[in-house]
Amino acid sequence: MISSEPNIKVGVLEKYSEVSGELLEQFKLTDDVIVTGRFKAVIKNGEIILYGGKEIELIRGKEITLKPLNGGSFTLHDVIFGINFHWERKEHQTFQGSLRLLARENGITAINEVSVEKYLASVISSEMSATAPMALLKAHAITSRSWLVAMLEMKKKFSNLGIPSQRTQQSDTELVRYYDREDHDI
Repeated sequence: MISSEPNIKVGVLEKYSEVSGELLEQFKLTDDVIVTGRFKAVIKNGEIILYGGKEIELIRGKEITLKPLNGGSFTLHDVIFGINFHWERKEHQTFQGSLRLLARENGITAINEVSVEKYLASVISSEMSATAPMALLKAHAITSRSWLVAMLEMKKKFSNLGIPSQRTQQSDTELVRYYDREDHDI
């Protein structure tokens, strides 16, 4: 069982040449730099360049982390939902927690680092109807939390043991592939 509330990393965007949004509270960029307001990140020559309002360059690097000072939130513009489904669309989405931007060879990857409880609150409110019975909402919250914590514990257990992934097993006559915990690894 977990001894303290873990943070999780949730991939929000990947393969973007430009990421824009707004820091709705104060975020720590470096020990000396606190930022807020609109931002834009672009990838150039394998690194991310982060600009503040009025196109002022704030920092550049292969990885940039913005940490909220007081539990702040941020909005990312043009987040794609339902990729390759008939209901695919772009939306501005607001997240709590830290924002990590990673330079990858195919573009920028944005990751939201957030506590399990804050993540579950946002997921449950987005997956369930506000008119659903309270008992159903509570059951969904308990099930979601139990599944997520079990997956985190399993990942920790296997990484501590040094056991490689067992998601694919292949012989001369068959291929078995398991889908679950690693489906969302970035």
